[in-house]
Amino acid sequence: MWPKKRPVDLATRWAQQEPFQGHGGGGSRLQWVEERIRFDKMEIGNWRQLLKKTKQNKNPSVNKGRQKHGEDTFNRAKLLNVGFLEALKEDATYDCFIFSDVDLVPMDDRNLYRCGDQPRHFAIAMDKFGFRLPYAGYFGGVSGLSKAQFLRINGFPNEYWGWGGEDDDIFNRISLTGMKISRPDIRIGRYRMIKHDRDKHNEPNPQRFTKIQNTKLTMKRDGIGSVRYQVLEVSRQPLFTNITVDIGRPPSWPPRG
Repeated sequence: MWPKKRPVDLATRWAQQEPFQGHGGGGSRLQWVEERIRFDKMEIGNWRQLLKKTKQNKNPSVNKGRQKHGEDTFNRAKLLNVGFLEALKEDATYDCFIFSDVDLVPMDDRNLYRCGDQPRHFAIAMDKFGFRLPYAGYFGGVSGLSKAQFLRINGFPNEYWGWGGEDDDIFNRISLTGMKISRPDIRIGRYRMIKHDRDKHNEPNPQRFTKIQNTKLTMKRDGIGSVRYQVLEVSRQPLFTNITVDIGRPPSWPPRG
């Protein structure tokens, strides 16, 4: 993020938000934590090297929103809202927010992590999609919004529990507020995904398609202005700040017909 007085395209300071789920279920908690820390350090180290090569911000703020461990369902978009709010508590002058999945690594150092006049979608060509944009409205993986753009769409939805749907809802919010998506050249916006097992309690949300169709009706009441959470622990590491939060539980899903 960068100070408000400077033009957006000359940004020098920003904060990156990365959501992930705490340990839930069987297995060794210590082993899981050690594996996650190695995974995080590898991913963060990769993009910090990229920033150094491209002379981008040398000291960006990295907040990793971690949902509390247990049996709760994952909620990516709500964790990103939490990261936005917690970053501003750290420094109210932040004005560019990069939202990134922890398992994606940029492959081209020309893919500059900056905000512009329109919301930016960086990860447009992932290896898991054959280095192609899967569909025109895709806004997943890694994206960037200025503070003003984020507030204009009322942040991200809080009601997408489980896997899928929140990225399309965010795309709808951007379109409904009259903004357009900015993207790099497909040869530049390439990412590789670090292979890993899917986290438990991140099953597909059976309500996601209905919710996506109703973004226009829900975006004013569901977003950054309505997010509720409790910070349980803040751990400041050399490369990032890990914030463990309780974001509640989803409502009961009706059985599928």
